[in-house]
Amino acid sequence: MNRKVDDLTKTANLVDQLKDELDTALHNVDKLKKEQNVMQHYRRKLESMPELEKKLKYLEEENASLQKEAIRTEEVIRQAVADKKLLARYKEQIDDFQSNHAELLKEQQRLEIEHATLQEKLASMENQRTKDLDLIQAHENRLRDIEHGILSPTLPLGEDDLESEMSLKDVSKSDL
Repeated sequence: MNRKVDDLTKTANLVDQLKDELDTALHNVDKLKKEQNVMQHYRRKLESMPELEKKLKYLEEENASLQKEAIRTEEVIRQAVADKKLLARYKEQIDDFQSNHAELLKEQQRLEIEHATLQEKLASMENQRTKDLDLIQAHENRLRDIEHGILSPTLPLGEDDLESEMSLKDVSKSDL
């Protein structure tokens, strides 16, 4: 019986020892499963790394492209602002030209009216001059005739003669 007790004690110690080892082994198995899960997680990350690197490279290229486009857009905006200023100056110049043109047209119309008036006055004066020259010629002929004795003078020649003839024709001395 002692032997059985010793054997059972040994067996119980062995069972306890094996139970401790089993607990340790189970603990190690759990630990290994967790580590395996972590490793699988990192393996998946590592496997997706080339894909992420491709995405990163694509995004970097897209970023570079967008930066270049932003620079071009800024240049276009700067040019548009400069063009807008230039256009504003052109509009001002056009307004000035139109204003000057309107003033010149008014001046041209005024001068055309003045020219027409002067042409009418000139024609009237030339007509009067022709009449006056004819009158002078007639007086010279009459004077010659009187000097030659062909005609007798009824009125004395002089200023009174001219004034009387001018009053008959409604002409003043200043018109001459």
